[in-house]
Amino acid sequence: MKPKIIAHRGDSEKCPENTLLAFKKAIEVGADKIELDVHLSADKKLVVHHDAYLGRTDDGEGLLLKKDSVYLKSLDAGKWKGEGFKGLRMPFLHEVFQEFGREIEYEVEMKGFGEEFLDLLLAEVDRFNLIDKIEFTSFHQYLIRELKVKRPEVMTGMFVLDYPGWMGADLGNMITESELVLGKIDVAHSSLGILTEEFMERLRARGILIHPRNCNSEMDIKRAINLRVDQFSTNDPELAIKIRGR
Repeated sequence: MKPKIIAHRGDSEKCPENTLLAFKKAIEVGADKIELDVHLSADKKLVVHHDAYLGRTDDGEGLLLKKDSVYLKSLDAGKWKGEGFKGLRMPFLHEVFQEFGREIEYEVEMKGFGEEFLDLLLAEVDRFNLIDKIEFTSFHQYLIRELKVKRPEVMTGMFVLDYPGWMGADLGNMITESELVLGKIDVAHSSLGILTEEFMERLRARGILIHPRNCNSEMDIKRAINLRVDQFSTNDPELAIKIRGR
């Protein structure tokens, strides 16, 4: 079976990341999922943006969670990528769901934190009837645990960091497997470097899907496909589709 291709922040190679244009382009070239990042604004709006601080992909400044939606919507989220993208705005989550609905699957990385954020996120997902179309990920492991308590049926993913030198692959793999199982995690997100046939077999025996991240070069995309992973993320979904085929 062909692995699913997840467009990381949309088609972020060719478009400003985490914009409606980037998501639209990713869907047009054939991505199976779009990945996006969600924060909570000061006035409790769910905002699609990667960084906690403004300024890298927009003309704002300061901590996003301290800014209200009027300010955030006033920012230019396209010019940094090129003059041709000037005037693009960062979307709110409901705008993404309104635009694309159930025509695509989503990986929603939860950059917000706390129960209020989680409840608002789930309410928005339910409003658009998309709970079965979303994989939820986060570096906030307690947030994922609480999500599973509230909604046991959801698909969740855990980010597996590269092992420190002192740990070694054997110990790292055992710890990772244990944490995935204890957390009732559905998808292991890791670098290509820690994936071996034996480790993947062990995770699959536990019902865990394999997802290497940052497969942006032709070499890494081909390696992911040859490993027969379940899905992988890339900044260049067009290249990935060309290599994998539709």
